[in-house]
Amino acid sequence: MIIDTKIVKEQSIKELKEKLSRVNTKLVLDIVVDNKDAASQKYVQKKVEFGATVGVKVNVHNKYETIDINNSNGIIIQLPAPKELNSRIKNIPIHLDVDLLNHRAELMEYGIYPPTIAGILQMLGKPQDLKGKNIVVIGQGTLIGKPLIDALLSYEATIISCNEHTHNLAEFTKQGYAIISATGVGNLIDDRFINQTKPQTWIDGGTSESNGRLIGDINKTVGDYSNIRLCPSPGGIGPLTVINIFHNLVDMYVLQSIIKSDNIDQ
Repeated sequence: MIIDTKIVKEQSIKELKEKLSRVNTKLVLDIVVDNKDAASQKYVQKKVEFGATVGVKVNVHNKYETIDINNSNGIIIQLPAPKELNSRIKNIPIHLDVDLLNHRAELMEYGIYPPTIAGILQMLGKPQDLKGKNIVVIGQGTLIGKPLIDALLSYEATIISCNEHTHNLAEFTKQGYAIISATGVGNLIDDRFINQTKPQTWIDGGTSESNGRLIGDINKTVGDYSNIRLCPSPGGIGPLTVINIFHNLVDMYVLQSIIKSDNIDQ
């Protein structure tokens, strides 16, 4: 069964608009993108379009230096990025790091999560529902795998951490109450990895390009997925990721005075 994220998305947008209505200024998000990657270009365009629908100004730059940092409320360096631009991540101040690329640990202490992580947690449900449950995370990258594990540990879930090189990967995935795959290896997973005898939730957090189109880690064209709850990629977590960037933008604007006073951006 394909999970319809529409209800979660609509509720999240409603909450975001309520937050924005309480902010007495037009917020500004600056995005730096310097690559020809189709997925990156698509994601940047989605952020621009979504910003326009909720009243946030989104500026797109080719260079970090063109950002007016004193008039910015959030900065994103769209990944993957060239080495020179990638090194600029460390220059993003904590109160502008809406993607949590530079200050992840500190901001998670404030209850602010990387946007994709927040989306995955929204799809998994209430923290108390995950307590003690086996959660399999496939992928150990800094963008999804590692911060997701940190977040789930705070939920007191039992974490099984794997990657695309894990031997006998299906033995681990079949133990999971929920499985999140975020390797970026297209079509890594098919129905051989599913436990068909008990309910499972699968969330595809991977995106890659194949023959000019975006695909996820899970190969939806092979096998039967009717016995599981599946949040596919593209089109599943992606829209929630975009919305959560703007949630972070508002939350960090509100928390600016607290964050700065703690001096944790030094």
